[in-house]
Amino acid sequence: AADPEPWRNRLRDTLGRMTADRAGALDDLERLAATADVDRLPEASVTRLASALSSLGRGAIAVALLRRAQRLHPDDFWVNADLGRELLRSGRPDEAVRFFAVAVGIRPRSDLALGSLGGALQQGGQLGEAAETFRRMIALRPDDAHAHVRLGAVLLNLGAVWEADVEFAEAKRLKPADWKIRDLIGSAQADAGDWNAAIDERRVAVQLEPFLP
Repeated sequence: AADPEPWRNRLRDTLGRMTADRAGALDDLERLAATADVDRLPEASVTRLASALSSLGRGAIAVALLRRAQRLHPDDFWVNADLGRELLRSGRPDEAVRFFAVAVGIRPRSDLALGSLGGALQQGGQLGEAAETFRRMIALRPDDAHAHVRLGAVLLNLGAVWEADVEFAEAKRLKPADWKIRDLIGSAQADAGDWNAAIDERRVAVQLEPFLP
């Protein structure tokens, strides 16, 4: 009642049916994407539609929709962040970096934007730039254990083993009883080929959470 616009009402109704009627909701979402008047719609409606399409396996349509929105709203944080996310999911980290960088420019203190940019740089093989991005995160949030783990993983890939160990040790100091931190460190060490260290971390993770799946 507060927002009687027909297109947005159709979007809200369709999103509400996603669990009960996946196939029907997907058909309606595709029609909504085809008829979306992006230059008139609120950016939030576009990003909600794109997110729903992506969750139902229509990432290409989501990317096309978000590209249209980004051309019209180049300074919108969520449009750029969501477009970067969908590009990264579709295996295009170099393109994703561009839009995550815009999001960081709009909100330079955003954990989401910095973490996403760092992850895209890492996936694209730009390890030095990824390390610097995660260092920016840590400078803003020194108590973020996950940021220390992410930086440590990049440093391992760069061959800076001692520096990586310092970051992992800080993450464990910050979250000594968090099995997820130990599991993430183990994953990073396994990816770097240090299987003994990875096994040690995974053992601790299991001790902290014995009922891991």
